[in-house]
Amino acid sequence: MCPSSSTIIPYTYERGFKKKKVYIAKIFSILSLLFVLGYYLGTFLTPSPKFCPSEEPCTRPDLFAIEFVCLSCFLYMSYNSILFWQVRQVQRKEFPATTLGRVFSLHTQSQNMTAFSLVFQGWDLLVTPFIPEFATPIMLLHHVLAAFVSYVALEYQIFNYYAMFYFALSEVSSIPLVVLSLSKYYPPQEGSLFEMMKGLAEPLFAITFSYYRVFLWTQITYKLWQDGIYVIRMKLVDSYRPGKTWTLYVILFSALILSFMQFYWFTLVLSAVMATLTGSATHEVTT
Repeated sequence: MCPSSSTIIPYTYERGFKKKKVYIAKIFSILSLLFVLGYYLGTFLTPSPKFCPSEEPCTRPDLFAIEFVCLSCFLYMSYNSILFWQVRQVQRKEFPATTLGRVFSLHTQSQNMTAFSLVFQGWDLLVTPFIPEFATPIMLLHHVLAAFVSYVALEYQIFNYYAMFYFALSEVSSIPLVVLSLSKYYPPQEGSLFEMMKGLAEPLFAITFSYYRVFLWTQITYKLWQDGIYVIRMKLVDSYRPGKTWTLYVILFSALILSFMQFYWFTLVLSAVMATLTGSATHEVTT
């Protein structure tokens, strides 16, 4: 019996950015069009006075536009990654259950999501400096790091096994966070559907962040490091990605830095939960 193509680990690979350049251009165009649509819709909304540059009646369509783009991306990423990772469990069925398989196997759907992540993070990095509420140092660092890691993983086709988790599934908690952010910029009216959504988003964010960005993230990152260190120590990288050992170091240390960010944000989540229980003020969580 011939082995399944999904179990073969090829020694050659095609540079990912060139391979996906048309797809990348399409996604960038779609995100830009979504921003324009969100900006138009945002002109009909009145933000909280604290987000207005003057006391005159104002709109902040930029706030709604960027959240509109982010929500669209998070919904797409979450839907596809939940099906891939948790429902169909493609990472178990279509990747060799070996260290080499997890590091060097190729998978089209993982490559597409890595390319999507590259576009989203890169697009976000271009836009957020012009929106003061989003241009915080930690957020800009996050976008730079996430975009660079996405590029390295795509261009050199490594860690396809882990791509769907890091570049998509970990964003599930960002969906309720967008709802909370919108309720901050555009406070809901008492008794409205939006107020109900905000009430549901608060516990959902705490639960999904704890599960995806702390519990699962810690497990997956530990496994990522085990696989990466093994192929480096055994000098296997040059057999599959000649001269590209540095790419594994980039991914491993970036995952470590991003992990510290998750833990920092988790302390803010815990503070917010405690503040809700005690009725006191707390830091706002933005991830």
